[in-house]
Amino acid sequence: MSNDFVIETNVPFPKLGGRGVRTYPFPDMSIGSSIVLNFKGTMAARAYGIKHGWKFTARKISDTEFRVWRVA
Repeated sequence: MSNDFVIETNVPFPKLGGRGVRTYPFPDMSIGSSIVLNFKGTMAARAYGIKHGWKFTARKISDTEFRVWRVA
């Protein structure tokens, strides 16, 4: 019987994401500050805003980039 699995040893675990690991600097943003993000980042800003009672707005500045402002 042939398997397509390779069993490996001594492969280190990757670091876990989640609490304590920030991808975006949203907590450091004050009202009126902005950051350039991709579309995924704009969705992260929206989710962060909902969770923390903040508001963000975004405008497309190129095919792949958006500028996101904290507005409240």
